[in-house]
Amino acid sequence: MLAGPQNLPALKEILAETEQRRSQVEDDCRQLMAGMEKSLKAYGVDLVGKHTARQIVRMTQSGFLKQLRAQGMNDENTQIACLQIMKDSRDLMVNVVSRLKLLEKIRNYLQDWLWGLTSPPVHQDGSSSSPFRPTHQH
Repeated sequence: MLAGPQNLPALKEILAETEQRRSQVEDDCRQLMAGMEKSLKAYGVDLVGKHTARQIVRMTQSGFLKQLRAQGMNDENTQIACLQIMKDSRDLMVNVVSRLKLLEKIRNYLQDWLWGLTSPPVHQDGSSSSPFRPTHQH
C-alpha cells in the first residue's frame, strides 16, 4: 500500500482470492442450511420463512421450540432431536458466518485501498502538491 500504484496488481490478486474464498464460504453456508433443512424435514419440520445462516445463528432454542410447537410438533423426543439438529447446525454456522464476516471486511478494506490508489488526489487550490503535505509559501 505504501509503495503506491505499483502494488495495484498484487492488491487486485488478493481481492480476487478473497472473493473466491468468500464464494466458497457462502457455498459452505448454503450446504449447511440445506443439510439442516433436510434433517428437520425428516422429522416433518419445515423452517418457517426463508432463514439465512445469520438468522439461524441468532435464533434461540426457545424461539425454535415455538416454531416446532406452532407446526404441531408436540412430541418431546422429536422436539429434543430437532433442537439437537438445530444446535449442531448453529454451532457449525457460527464458524462459517464469522469467516464470512471477516472476508467481507477484508474485501471492503481492499476495495478502499484500491480506490485510494486509483483515485486522483484532491487539490483545493489546483496545485499538484499532496493535500496531506502542508505547502509553505514565503
